[in-house]
Amino acid sequence: TVTSPAPAPTPPPAPSPTAPPPTPTPTPEPTPEPTPSTVTLDAYPHNDDYVGRLTIEGTAVDCEVYYGDSETQFSKGAGVSLGSCIPGEGSTVMIGAHTGTYFRDLESVVEGADITITTDYGEYHYTVARCAVVEETDTTAYDLDAEEENIILFTCYPFGILTRTTQRYLVYGDFVSGPSVVWQQP
Repeated sequence: TVTSPAPAPTPPPAPSPTAPPPTPTPTPEPTPEPTPSTVTLDAYPHNDDYVGRLTIEGTAVDCEVYYGDSETQFSKGAGVSLGSCIPGEGSTVMIGAHTGTYFRDLESVVEGADITITTDYGEYHYTVARCAVVEETDTTAYDLDAEEENIILFTCYPFGILTRTTQRYLVYGDFVSGPSVVWQQP
């Protein structure tokens, strides 16, 4: 018997040219709304009006801020001292709260921490520059007529005392960012 040689193997078919897989189109990220450099407000806050929310990086401080610095405001959050400015006015923003409640963790503030105030008209950032203990009557510890925006947070000292004390703990912050306030002309 004669055997025929086995047929040569058939080469696999040549790959047909295929198009490269489509390159996925990146989903565009939403462009954040630019923060305006100025905002126009039509009225100054009245006593007890809501101003915004205050947080301090690295602490448990997170509270609402109201206009005024009496027990009415301190019972529900922090208060902007009458005679100081609101965020964006370009001078000293002075905000106080009780050491036993909303500012109980103010002692945890460290230099360089971010202080944020979020208002209905913009977000403001300040960097903690220093802290100090002063007598409550020491008016040289702050300048309400400063030519540059800054913030001073204050509470009774020593911490944890639930009655009025004669000393104040101050946290000084330098302005970083936020829109300037312009008042609407009548």
